[in-house]
Amino acid sequence: MTNDQAKMMERMGMMMSADIAKNLMGTSAFVNSVSAKPLDAETQQEALVYNMMMPAYARMAMFQNQTSYEDLAGKITTPTLLIHGDADAVVDVNVELSVTNQTLIPGSALVRYDGIGHAPFLEAPTRFNTDVMQFVDGLTD
Repeated sequence: MTNDQAKMMERMGMMMSADIAKNLMGTSAFVNSVSAKPLDAETQQEALVYNMMMPAYARMAMFQNQTSYEDLAGKITTPTLLIHGDADAVVDVNVELSVTNQTLIPGSALVRYDGIGHAPFLEAPTRFNTDVMQFVDGLTD
């Protein structure tokens, strides 16, 4: 585990704290790390608010030792669009993991965003929306 990954794990732990001050610090650090380039102040504040609204128990369920979803991915039977930013500092998304998920999920499509972090919908919203709409439109053809 790299030093950056260790810091991220520490932040994630703070996000699950019942102590609101620790939770706010961890969530703020998380929001600051979801993009490869800094978010504008308004978007950053909105992201902080909706992330703070997520209950700690839901956060715990998301982050409990989930480095691989291989056991679940093979059970997905609906068409799936996988979008990954290659500059994701939150989840270590490498080409190998992306391709593995695409292989395991029947009918899935993989789109990679160069220079984009954990939140492509925030960093590249026009491209993200276009990719999602094209995927959905392709389902109805």
